[in-house]
Amino acid sequence: MRGDDIAARAPVAQPARQDAAAADGRVTALERLVRWLDDGVGVPGTRLRFGLDPILGMLLPGAGDAVSGVASLAVLFAAVRARAPVAVLGRMLLNVAIDVVVGLVPVLGDAFDFVWHSNRMNLDLLERHRAQQRAGVRPRARVVDYLILGAAVLLVAAGVVLPLIAIGWIAERLMG
Repeated sequence: MRGDDIAARAPVAQPARQDAAAADGRVTALERLVRWLDDGVGVPGTRLRFGLDPILGMLLPGAGDAVSGVASLAVLFAAVRARAPVAVLGRMLLNVAIDVVVGLVPVLGDAFDFVWHSNRMNLDLLERHRAQQRAGVRPRARVVDYLILGAAVLLVAAGVVLPLIAIGWIAERLMG
């Protein structure tokens, strides 16, 4: 055998294929999780779909939000691993922020979960990014993307800070 033949047979691309297979497996697992939470059940005769998230939110307040939050983190971490651009991550954060902020309102938040599927939207964004990566397209951030990122950061901060302010206000009223 010539040296060229040996070099040609060397499994150079195998780690890349294993990485791609592992990434595809993670996306498949995320797809199942998102389908169960956001849109696994269809209402006959309509285009309305929903999952366990709003049902858990109504039956066990806070549980639906917690489970959906874990799914949101899983999709976001997958996007970071896929090296999604800041603009894609910003849009994902905005979807989660809207879900969290509206979810803070009792009853309305649970009803909102029937129509706002942030995890589905985020998984779609991730899959679109991965398709662009495979096609060799490098998306460019626009001014609108940075505005969306800023809005997402503000909404996430509000979702964290406002409940703390409310708890402090209630505690002050009860103590004083």
